[in-house]
Amino acid sequence: VLPPLPAPSDRRPMLPLRTKATERPPVPVEKEKEKVVYKETKRHLVVKEFAATEENYISVLQSFLDCYKIPLEDVLTVRQDRLIFGQIPSLLNAHRLLRRRLQQVVANWDDEAMVGPLLEEWVPQLSVYTKYATDLGDAQALSKELFLEVKKFAEVVECCSTGEVYCGYRGFESLMVTPIQRVMRYVILTQSLLKETPENHPDRLSTAHALEKFGSMV
Repeated sequence: VLPPLPAPSDRRPMLPLRTKATERPPVPVEKEKEKVVYKETKRHLVVKEFAATEENYISVLQSFLDCYKIPLEDVLTVRQDRLIFGQIPSLLNAHRLLRRRLQQVVANWDDEAMVGPLLEEWVPQLSVYTKYATDLGDAQALSKELFLEVKKFAEVVECCSTGEVYCGYRGFESLMVTPIQRVMRYVILTQSLLKETPENHPDRLSTAHALEKFGSMV
């Protein structure tokens, strides 16, 4: 025997079927949130690239000293050594400081990480490049003269053993101009950082100021 049907007042009202027309559209706020997270992830990658290129640049500067300055100490006069290599130790100290601070930011990264203030604070360290750029022409002329006239100088330059990139006089010339090229690299990296920093991010204004300061050094 089947159980009796419930009274009309006891029956649960039937819910209307959900059709495509009644389905709720995606919430725009969530979509915007995903967009911001994606841009900040790209921002993190830019900062990691910044730190990685700084590490590589420091290696290049150290190679310049290890492969040329030290072996040439008995060849060059004090004035010649100062003209060609005099600013490199100061550059190394400045860039080791920046590398350490960038590595700290990368290691402790979160969405609110601030990079602009440390770049703004570090920009005055680039003042050493003014002296380097001023002396570069004379340093290049002197090195060419020494390469042609001083046998020991030519031997050291030709026999650099750090690898094919730095061997020979072309490698020596390349290392001499690398610091000048590096300054422009900071402009490019900071432009990328600003591009990937959202308009409402607390680091936006400081990054823009750092870009202006780097640009004034070019």
